[in-house]
Amino acid sequence: MKTTITSETVLGYSQCPRKAYLLLCTRNRGICHEYMQILEKQRQIAQRNYIDNLRQENADVQPYSLDK
Repeated sequence: MKTTITSETVLGYSQCPRKAYLLLCTRNRGICHEYMQILEKQRQIAQRNYIDNLRQENADVQPYSLDK
Protein backbone atom coordinates (compact mmCIF):
# COMPACT_ATOMS: atom_id res chain seq x y z
CA MET A 1 0.00 0.00 0.00
CA LYS A 2 1.44 3.35 -1.06
CA THR A 3 1.23 6.27 1.33
CA THR A 4 0.64 9.70 -0.16
CA ILE A 5 2.37 12.63 1.47
CA THR A 6 -0.19 15.41 1.56
CA SER A 7 0.13 19.10 2.39
CA GLU A 8 -1.42 18.25 5.76
CA THR A 9 1.45 15.85 6.43
CA VAL A 10 4.09 18.42 5.42
CA LEU A 11 2.47 21.05 7.64
CA GLY A 12 2.30 18.50 10.45
CA TYR A 13 6.01 17.76 10.03
CA SER A 14 6.87 21.45 10.27
CA GLN A 15 5.01 21.54 13.60
CA CYS A 16 6.26 18.22 14.94
CA PRO A 17 7.82 15.16 13.24
CA ARG A 18 5.74 12.86 15.44
CA LYS A 19 2.56 14.52 14.22
CA ALA A 20 3.55 13.79 10.61
CA TYR A 21 4.30 10.19 11.54
CA LEU A 22 0.88 9.82 13.13
CA LEU A 23 -0.81 11.37 10.10
CA LEU A 24 0.97 8.95 7.76
CA CYS A 25 0.74 5.76 9.78
CA THR A 26 -2.75 5.83 11.25
CA ARG A 27 -5.28 3.54 9.65
CA ASN A 28 -8.31 5.20 11.22
CA ARG A 29 -8.95 8.13 8.89
CA GLY A 30 -11.66 10.54 9.98
CA ILE A 31 -10.87 10.07 13.65
CA CYS A 32 -8.79 12.79 15.27
CA HIS A 33 -5.55 11.60 16.75
CA GLU A 34 -5.14 11.98 20.48
CA TYR A 35 -2.31 14.43 19.73
CA MET A 36 -4.65 16.61 17.66
CA GLN A 37 -7.27 16.50 20.40
CA ILE A 38 -4.67 17.68 22.93
CA LEU A 39 -3.60 20.54 20.64
CA GLU A 40 -7.22 21.58 20.09
CA LYS A 41 -7.91 21.57 23.81
CA GLN A 42 -4.80 23.70 24.44
CA ARG A 43 -5.90 26.11 21.70
CA GLN A 44 -9.33 26.50 23.28
CA ILE A 45 -7.82 27.14 26.71
CA ALA A 46 -5.38 29.71 25.32
CA GLN A 47 -8.17 31.46 23.43
CA ARG A 48 -10.39 31.54 26.52
CA ASN A 49 -7.52 32.92 28.64
CA TYR A 50 -6.76 35.59 26.04
CA ILE A 51 -10.38 36.74 25.91
CA ASP A 52 -10.60 36.75 29.72
CA ASN A 53 -7.46 38.91 29.90
CA LEU A 54 -8.92 41.33 27.35
CA ARG A 55 -12.10 41.64 29.41
CA GLN A 56 -10.12 42.30 32.60
CA GLU A 57 -7.97 44.99 30.96
CA ASN A 58 -10.85 46.62 29.06
CA ALA A 59 -14.17 46.69 30.88
CA ASP A 60 -16.03 48.00 27.83
CA VAL A 61 -15.23 45.00 25.57
CA GLN A 62 -18.38 43.57 24.00
CA PRO A 63 -18.84 40.36 21.97
CA TYR A 64 -19.03 40.89 18.21
CA SER A 65 -22.50 40.70 16.74
CA LEU A 66 -23.93 41.43 13.29
CA ASP A 67 -27.26 42.42 14.89
CA LYS A 68 -27.31 46.09 15.86
